Amino acid sequence: MIEAFDSWFVPVLFLAVMIAVVGLQFWAMFRYWRPVALELGVSFMDRSASRRVILRGISGGSSSLHALVARCRWAFAVSYAMCFVFIWIVFGTDGSVFLLACLIVSVVLSTPYDVEGEST
Repeated sequence: MIEAFDSWFVPVLFLAVMIAVVGLQFWAMFRYWRPVALELGVSFMDRSASRRVILRGISGGSSSLHALVARCRWAFAVSYAMCFVFIWIVFGTDGSVFLLACLIVSVVLSTPYDVEGEST
């Protein structure tokens, strides 16, 4: 019974969790990044702008834009936390530490997105 449990359950669980995490990130992109991209006047597919806004936020802009960016950043913080938990479960502490180091390097090397217009 244990061999049969191991033969199909673990890959199915792995796939189900991956679908949930990726689904949450797609939902966050369409629900939260799309309105921010419209306000900033950039393409929805602009990876550079989305990375800068998600990791470092914006400088300048209206208070309503800051509220949109804050919600977007919180949504992605939750999805990144889910990814970290998943990586920790699958790969252990070493994989989590490596992934955290890569994320820290990305955050440190990116700059906030500069918005022209009124500042708060």
